[in-house]
Amino acid sequence: MAYLPFIVLAAVSATLLSRAALRGRRDGERLPARDRLALILAGVGLLTAIACEVVYVRDLFAPTSLYRMNTVFKLYRLAWLLLGVASPSFVIRLLAREYGASTGRARPIAARACVAIVLAAALVYPVLGTAAWLRARSAEAGRAGNALAAAAQSPGADAEALFRALYPGDAEAASFVASSASTGEAVVEETGEPYTWSSRIATFSGVPTVLGWGNHEAVWRQGWQGVLERDADVRAIYQEPAAGRACDLIRRYGVRWIVVGERERRRYGTDAGRVAAAGRRAFESQGTAVYDMAGLCGPGAAPAPPAR
Repeated sequence: MAYLPFIVLAAVSATLLSRAALRGRRDGERLPARDRLALILAGVGLLTAIACEVVYVRDLFAPTSLYRMNTVFKLYRLAWLLLGVASPSFVIRLLAREYGASTGRARPIAARACVAIVLAAALVYPVLGTAAWLRARSAEAGRAGNALAAAAQSPGADAEALFRALYPGDAEAASFVASSASTGEAVVEETGEPYTWSSRIATFSGVPTVLGWGNHEAVWRQGWQGVLERDADVRAIYQEPAAGRACDLIRRYGVRWIVVGERERRRYGTDAGRVAAAGRRAFESQGTAVYDMAGLCGPGAAPAPPAR
């Protein structure tokens, strides 16, 4: 459990604060607002962590062994945040001089030891996890095909720099779409597996595409039907971009731009080449082309180009 050190700290501190609160009530005093807030945050954090052990949100993973994954993932992040925000107040309380003055020498030593152990335990993952991440990125950089890709991976997380290094033609196409598209326009590109470069034009241009990563869309929408329909629609647009059905789809999705690059040729084969015969090539660089479909299917097929 990644936040076990925080739970230990919260439990020890809550016990001490509860005793202080009882003493203060007898003396007519209240705990400082800081301590009261810390107790509330820690309590909510603990309840959040416990909640996912009792209930879970039913999603597409329900029939699989991952049925609790999304619930645990989301609630643990909240628990970590709440316990982490509460922790500084607890540390201050444990190390406070007045605590040592009122409890003798043995207890403040124990309190400091508790803080040291908790902090050491809390640092295990950040230190070892960061080291493992840096080793992995260094290995990826060593396998990179060029110096730019290696520089983008070691160390850091500049996905756009890596995109430009690995797929310069696609990166330039994304920049063109970003600067040329108007509000309400969409782009059609290859749709494929998650955690790949699929939907790369929409990602780096900010212009919506017909379908992103299918499995993520299915989880968010609680079903595959709409995802599979859109996947078939994208394929139909590439197969016969000037046909009646494709024109209906272009109008429905507000498509202005169609991308044909290596990913499209690999996924849709010779069908991707038919776009060149139907649309006007507006951009091309290093094997990636963007076709302007405005006016292809008659009035209303796509928004009019913006005034320049």
